[in-house]
Amino acid sequence: MAARFVSGYLIQLVADVKPLEGPAGPSADFTDLHAWTGAYLPGAGWVGFDPTSGLLAGEGHIPLACTPDASSAAPIFGRIESCKTEFRHEMTVERIYESPRVTKPYTEQQWAAIEKLGSQVDADLRAGDVRLTMGGEPTFVSLDDPDGAEWTTAALGPRKLQRAVELLGRLRRRFAPGGLLHFGQGKWYPGEPLPRWAFGCYWRKDGVPIWENASLIAEDGRYYRYTAEHARQFLEALTRRLQVDAAFTIAAY
Repeated sequence: MAARFVSGYLIQLVADVKPLEGPAGPSADFTDLHAWTGAYLPGAGWVGFDPTSGLLAGEGHIPLACTPDASSAAPIFGRIESCKTEFRHEMTVERIYESPRVTKPYTEQQWAAIEKLGSQVDADLRAGDVRLTMGGEPTFVSLDDPDGAEWTTAALGPRKLQRAVELLGRLRRRFAPGGLLHFGQGKWYPGEPLPRWAFGCYWRKDGVPIWENASLIAEDGRYYRYTAEHARQFLEALTRRLQVDAAFTIAAY
């Protein structure tokens, strides 16, 4: 594999928590000149390897020069006659910003600033008559197969969608007769091939129905032979009914 010499800086910061095993690391933030090697891995590119520590190069390795031969990485070179001279160099590292972490929580001054900002936000919301609500996210598990993958780890399953649609219908009949059901796309978690569902039920507090005929809501799993052309015709008719310019409709794929 192709390899090269890397010269640069090494920055080591004090750890928030001392490790239970192994070396504790520096007792103070530290920086110095350093050198390591780099290898070209197909598919990954140039990857740094630090033989001094036996670890991969990390965020504390700051490269300045990369070369096939170490001698050509020197910042200066040449020849001098015999003479008396002294060399010295000095390096310092300073943290210009450090965001709070679990291991290093907010200071009293930071908490005071947060509470002051929160009070200002509350005052602005009250002045604008803005009202906030907060809900929960209960977890539904079927009693038929509580340990099945679809109820524990898997995004999809043979009965999950069926149970969800049944539950949504029961909630509508119980809490929101005349409510509008919406079947949409939910969260898309990393590593999952498809997004999850997001079912919603909307109704008016004054009791005026939004959707009167529940039979017009499509049944999941049933093919109605509707196409994108039917959707376009419906949107155009809807814009005419609402007296909205059809140019504001957005096609989704």
